[in-house]
Amino acid sequence: MLPYFNPKSYQAAFSDKNYYDVIFSRFPTPRTIAKRIKGSYYRPSANASHTPQSLESTLALLQDYDRVLIKPTEMHATGLGSGIAIVDSRGQDIAQVLAGYTGDIAIQEVITQHHFLRDLQPSSVNTFRIVTFLYQNKCVLLSAVLYIGAGGVASNDGEFYKIGIDENGVARDFIVQGWGKQASSLPSGARVCGEQIPYFDKAVTMAKSMHLVLPHFGLIGWDFTIDENGKPVMIELNLDCPTCESLQFCNAPLFGDLSESVFEEVLRARI
Repeated sequence: MLPYFNPKSYQAAFSDKNYYDVIFSRFPTPRTIAKRIKGSYYRPSANASHTPQSLESTLALLQDYDRVLIKPTEMHATGLGSGIAIVDSRGQDIAQVLAGYTGDIAIQEVITQHHFLRDLQPSSVNTFRIVTFLYQNKCVLLSAVLYIGAGGVASNDGEFYKIGIDENGVARDFIVQGWGKQASSLPSGARVCGEQIPYFDKAVTMAKSMHLVLPHFGLIGWDFTIDENGKPVMIELNLDCPTCESLQFCNAPLFGDLSESVFEEVLRARI
């Protein structure tokens, strides 16, 4: 049977994205330096607990970093790179920046990307959207797209670019700009079409392993990047909207060879 999905249970269990540190503690994710939750600041610890701290102690902690990334963590405040900023923690008024956020936030280390991704757009954290499907006791890769930023911090902010990735980890021979326009090249001039994506297979393997931590969900859309050492890093997961349009723009029908079997099962469930 297709895994059962109850939107109300989902909203109750995952009202924000601070749960990553707990359920995915054994997988590489961006290191969180501090969080603000319900107006209070906390420092995560190695045992997944949180140490309360003042704003002043949080600001002092950030002085150890040249740059930090700040992002909203509540579901309604995220999406398409909304609210994400990289801040010079020594040259900017961090207290003023933090005061500009009204909800929960995470303050994280800035990821140094693998040179392949960095060269595509140096100012953006360029990512893969990898969609996995838990079906008939197997976790499979359905589809994957490479998102490349157009100048902002996030890879899917504004007039971003996307390129499909085939089952062998090779970028397809065309580029889609934004939500449907075809582009002849990237603004950076970097070559990507037809290129083997380095370490993509490791990201897929990790996504499948992480999906089995949450077998309650049939479809999960994962956002990954690759760090400077070739290690996959999971940026976030998308349970409510794993993505369909971008994947089908850039690849093929979402369920591919499984389409007939999946559609038959859905129809039987509705009878």
